[in-house]
Amino acid sequence: MKLNFCVLCGTTEKLHHHHVIPKVKGGTDDEDNLITLCEKHHEMIHNIQQCDDFFELARLGRERARREGVKFGMKPRYEHLYPKITEMYCKEWKGYGTIAKEFGLARGTVVNIIKRLNIKGKRGSKPPDFKKYKQHKNGQFKLF
Repeated sequence: MKLNFCVLCGTTEKLHHHHVIPKVKGGTDDEDNLITLCEKHHEMIHNIQQCDDFFELARLGRERARREGVKFGMKPRYEHLYPKITEMYCKEWKGYGTIAKEFGLARGTVVNIIKRLNIKGKRGSKPPDFKKYKQHKNGQFKLF
């Protein structure tokens, strides 16, 4: 019932409408499913209900949202870089740090992208001009 005062204490400030039967459990916005509470008592009621069914209500709400097409989680970023990162990692044999430097990303971000793309063990053969050098104590480089 929508009123202009809290049904528990009678105050007329900071009023909220509380669903007796939550919407995720089939409750409606009809006046016979609403009671008027002040902010303090509305919070108190929800704290009491939290012990009983808050997590169940949250689960039901998420299920309903998924059915309605809501996608949860953070939107993937850097999707436009995926083809180039794949090419650099798999074909050009570039490392995480080199790729990160190329795109101005953190090394950990590149590691996560490569995990997400599931290309970690799918590198092709090393390019013919792929050479590794080691610097000796005297400052010279030697191919190994």
